[in-house]
Amino acid sequence: MLAEGSRQSKKFSERKIPRWLKFAHDFLTEHFAENLSLLEIASQVNVHPIYLSTVFKQKFGCNVGDFTRRLKIENACKEILKDELSMANIALESGFSDQSHFCKIFKNYTGLTPAAYKKTFLYSSKKS
Repeated sequence: MLAEGSRQSKKFSERKIPRWLKFAHDFLTEHFAENLSLLEIASQVNVHPIYLSTVFKQKFGCNVGDFTRRLKIENACKEILKDELSMANIALESGFSDQSHFCKIFKNYTGLTPAAYKKTFLYSSKKS
């Protein structure tokens, strides 16, 4: 019974996210389009960059770079569906250095080019 209680306690503590890590997560969510280094992010929460990287991956299942790229792609998807900006402007607004890099990363994450994504989701929603 004691061993089971210990295992349950460990499971709970594994789920608990430290306050500084929650702040780092929120900071990244708000500043994903900025070109922030791991050192700059770690300094925001007063931890060592390697410690930030390690704990972030443990708690969120991805590294800081992957998390940031995912946020950039999610933002780009929303902007594409608004159909107001050019792909180059969407790339820049989402934090990519250029449209070519944006297209490559977008396809890696979604399986579609930005143009194919737009054609698939924007035009199919207009038919409905």
